[in-house]
Amino acid sequence: MNDRPRIPRQPLAPSAKIFAAMFVALFIALFALLMTGAVAGIVRMVRWIMSTQCGG
Repeated sequence: MNDRPRIPRQPLAPSAKIFAAMFVALFIALFALLMTGAVAGIVRMVRWIMSTQCGG
């Protein structure tokens, strides 16, 4: 009978917590970049439409 000392399983290891935080931060940064690009594109499109409608 060789019973090894059991390691208590934690719900989330510190490395996993760091990985999750990094993933969330990356997602937020990507989303912010996407939103910035979308807003810039919309503004550019609106300006282009206005310039073409108003005779340049």
